[in-house]
Amino acid sequence: MICPSCKFTNTKYFYKYRDIKDQNFDLRCTSLDYRKPNLIKCKNCDLIFSELSNFKFEDGYQDVVDDLYIEQISYKKKYFEIVLSKIKKYLNKSKDVLEIGSYYGVFGSLISKHVKSYTGLELSKHAVDYSKKNYDLKFINLSIKEYLKSLDKLDVIIMSHVIEHMDDVFNDIDNIKSKMSKDSVLIFSTYNMDSLIARILGKNYHWIMPMHKFYFSKKVLKKILEEKNLEIVETVSDTHVISLKYFFIKLCKILPFLNFLFYPLSKISFFNKINIKINLGDLDIYFVKIK
Repeated sequence: MICPSCKFTNTKYFYKYRDIKDQNFDLRCTSLDYRKPNLIKCKNCDLIFSELSNFKFEDGYQDVVDDLYIEQISYKKKYFEIVLSKIKKYLNKSKDVLEIGSYYGVFGSLISKHVKSYTGLELSKHAVDYSKKNYDLKFINLSIKEYLKSLDKLDVIIMSHVIEHMDDVFNDIDNIKSKMSKDSVLIFSTYNMDSLIARILGKNYHWIMPMHKFYFSKKVLKKILEEKNLEIVETVSDTHVISLKYFFIKLCKILPFLNFLFYPLSKISFFNKINIKINLGDLDIYFVKIK
């Protein structure tokens, strides 16, 4: 079990579950696949990574169709409005923005009003087609490595809950950094494995799922970025907004022993009209610059 970051060879699992035999993974953003992949915590650098970290998911993302996400788009918009308010000071009419993992274009539709130009990079062909049809913006169906070849520089790079999914995250960060200047900023969000809720839930932590390859703490992120001559200049909390119906659907999968309670509630259409905010203190937005 070689660490994808420092290449140290590890021999023990951090969290050990039953082995995943079926390799048909649900890669939707609204995935309800809560099978737990075995996790390894590197003894050398403390990075936590999945036994599936060597799997190449990029081809699978090409075929993702996420109808449940589309159903929840009004709530996704409310969520991204909150995120926009937290990152807005880094945006202005002189900035070109690249969003990596633009999915169905909701965040891009909000960002574009505040910047010089916006480009959304997304692997899902269905999501790109939907985005182009619904928003008059530039959306491209390419990988990070392929797209960055055509660029000279990046002003603002945004990745909303994408970094934990990447096939080649450490090289991708290097490629992004190579296009950054001292004035550029990389903004990304992810969960924090050192958060109180992650520690309390332990191996039952709800963000442990097949499509998540990497599990960062703030300390590990800081160390990895510093080794790449990057620094975290600011961190803010990330608050999700979801419908009450979607919340009950999630609970059915996360807590199957309570299905008798949550499943009937998940079938009540009225709950799709009610939104709730969730902040468990484990999701953060990071602002990163070149040292």
